[in-house]
Amino acid sequence: METIGVLSAIPYWLMGFVLIYSGIFSDKLLERLHWSVEKVRKYICCIGFFVQAAFLVLAAISPTPGILIFCIICSIGAGGLPWSAFSVNTLDIAPQFAGQLMGLSNTLATFPGMISPLIVASIVTVGSFSEWSTIFYLTALIQMIGSAVFYRFASGEIVEWAKEPSIISASFTAA
Repeated sequence: METIGVLSAIPYWLMGFVLIYSGIFSDKLLERLHWSVEKVRKYICCIGFFVQAAFLVLAAISPTPGILIFCIICSIGAGGLPWSAFSVNTLDIAPQFAGQLMGLSNTLATFPGMISPLIVASIVTVGSFSEWSTIFYLTALIQMIGSAVFYRFASGEIVEWAKEPSIISASFTAA
C-alpha cells in the first residue's frame, strides 16, 4: 500500500518541479532571447501539451507495465509546462480581471473532469489494454487540439475590454 501511495505522488512531485523550472526558463527566454510574452507562453504551453501527448501515445503502445507507468508519470509531470504558461496568461491579457478570469476558466475546466469518467466507463468495459490504449490516444488528441487552440488564440497583450480604468479609486489605494 505504501508503494502505491508513493507511486501515485511521483507524477505530481514531478509536475511541481517542472512547473517551477519552466517558469524560470520562461523568464530566461524573455530576458536573454528577448522573446515576446505571447511567444513564450505559446511555445511553452504547446511544447508541454505535445510532450504530454507523446508520452500518452507511448503509454498506449508500451510493451511492459513498467514502461506504461513511466510514460504516465512523465505525461502528468510534463503538465507543469503548459500550466506555467496558461495559468499566468490571465495576468497578461487582463491584469485587473485575472482573478475572475482564472475562476471562470477553472470552473469551465472542471467539466471535462466530470464528463471524462463517463466517457472512460463507456469505452473501458472489460479493462483490456486495447481499451485503455483508446483512452490514451483520445487524451493525446485532446491535448493536441488544446495546443492548437492555445497557439491560435492566446495573446500576451492586454485585451481591449480590460483597458478600462481600475474600479478601485485612487484615494482608496493611496492609503
